[in-house]
Amino acid sequence: MLKQYSFLFFLLLIIIYPIKAQINDSESEESYLINDIEISGLKRTKKHVVEKPLNKFIGQDASKIDLNDVRTSIFETGILEPLSVEIEDDPQNKGKILKIEIHEKWSIFPLPVFFINSSGIVGGGLGFIDLNAMGINDKFVVGGLIDTHGWLAGTGYIHTPDINNLLGWNAALFYSKQERTDSDEKDKVIRKFGLSRFLVTAGINYEITEPTLVYLNLTFTDAKLHGIDHPFAVPEDGGSIISLSPGFRILKNNWDGYFLSQKSIEIGYRYSFGIDSSSFQRIDFKTNFEKSLVPGFRMFFRGGIIYAPETPPVFESGPRSVNISILPQSYSAQNFFGTSAGLEKYFFKRSWGTLSILSSYQVVYSDGPILGERIDHGVLGAIQFYLSKIAIPAVGLGVSYNASAGYLLGAFNVGMSF
Repeated sequence: MLKQYSFLFFLLLIIIYPIKAQINDSESEESYLINDIEISGLKRTKKHVVEKPLNKFIGQDASKIDLNDVRTSIFETGILEPLSVEIEDDPQNKGKILKIEIHEKWSIFPLPVFFINSSGIVGGGLGFIDLNAMGINDKFVVGGLIDTHGWLAGTGYIHTPDINNLLGWNAALFYSKQERTDSDEKDKVIRKFGLSRFLVTAGINYEITEPTLVYLNLTFTDAKLHGIDHPFAVPEDGGSIISLSPGFRILKNNWDGYFLSQKSIEIGYRYSFGIDSSSFQRIDFKTNFEKSLVPGFRMFFRGGIIYAPETPPVFESGPRSVNISILPQSYSAQNFFGTSAGLEKYFFKRSWGTLSILSSYQVVYSDGPILGERIDHGVLGAIQFYLSKIAIPAVGLGVSYNASAGYLLGAFNVGMSF
């Protein structure tokens, strides 16, 4: 009998012990999982603006979370800066808490503008910008500019989807009346005419997964010619078009403590239905690859293609559309293929911003009805200032040299990188 009980006890031990061990392992695993996020420092911004990019960390093993990934998710909002990121034990429950202290960047400000360039264009204006409208990371802008070639005014709004809604939208309205000048690679004017442009656009976008976004925009553009002094090489006519533009973008960011580096691919297609002008098509491709070699020192490669061989002159593109700085902004063509590769190194960093220096080598192919096919190449050197307290990406001053044309250009940018 004793032997029978001993056998039963041994059998139960074999069955129960693995179950108990499994329960203990489960409890042990739970004690290392992130079960809550605590956010402090928010004043104007709604809590869900931060919760949306951070929700992916709920349920993750705390020991496997890279805190730089958490900081990157916060920087990606464009309006917030993480002051501290910590993982602590949850005193109320088993598990871990992701605790984050946030600083809100200045997002509401008037934007006085003054500019002058080597082409002799002088101008200025005033705008009002709210990059965190209603505290939900929406964007609103209204303003106007006047320069030696004319004036423009406009307004726009971008809605960022919240944690429960993945659908975003945008709308904008612009009007301009200017003396349009198209130049060659040495900034010599090859075409000059008066152009009034009215544009209204609206679009929606949907985030399929965190890095992948699809979008659809609908735009009405009315471009009319008007008289100016001494016009030449004037296009036959302007025109009104309705454009339908679907596309998608894959974007991933990484924060190294100095730079928010980006890896992205965007492909878009546009069909423009001519109301009182010819219809035409356009294909866009853009890619950006930025990688930190060590914190504060990164390499980058950028490329872009615009293929629109039937585009009327008043709707042609400029080199900025493919991130090229060695051609004048007034350079106009139907087709572009541009690439640039370079390095960027931080010079110094303070609590209010980071100053960096960069250099790149650029190559661009262009094709248009007046200038024909060209290949240009050259170098760019620039100083960039990334503002940590204001929700503007960068302010930069640069000089480029087009070796093919033997032409030197200067540039000043606000709100974009070279």
